Amino acid sequence: MIVVWCFKIFIMKQITILFFLFLFATTSFCQQETTKAKVTNVDLLKKSKRQKTFGWILTGVGTTVVVLNVLVSPYTNAITGIARTHSVNTVPYIVGGTLLAGGIVLFVASSKNKRKANAATAFLRMEKIPVYQNIGFSNRPVPAVAFNISL
Repeated sequence: MIVVWCFKIFIMKQITILFFLFLFATTSFCQQETTKAKVTNVDLLKKSKRQKTFGWILTGVGTTVVVLNVLVSPYTNAITGIARTHSVNTVPYIVGGTLLAGGIVLFVASSKNKRKANAATAFLRMEKIPVYQNIGFSNRPVPAVAFNISL
């Protein structure tokens, strides 16, 4: 009785292992290649324009925060009674400086993207040309070197 029970457990383990091996094999052989999205010049120019817009917004808001803090800081110190310290105004200075730094970073990224979009590129691509064979035309792929120069 115990021998039959142990034999059943042994068979069930083997069946379970085989099931998971088949499951793993079917999922591992069905992998799909991910296609890399091509970034075109138009995409880079749109990205550059959007970054430049947000850069202007961040720079403008940061400058406004810093200038308003400079103008208001003597009055806030007089109201709070804290003399010769700017501890009340440190947070707006930090926030304004961070916004200014973020705007500058976006301007730099915008110029890099614009430079990439306007750069000359050379690449190899397959083009199909019509070739006359026997009684008709067929399209045959031929490698072609392409140059892209933005003026």
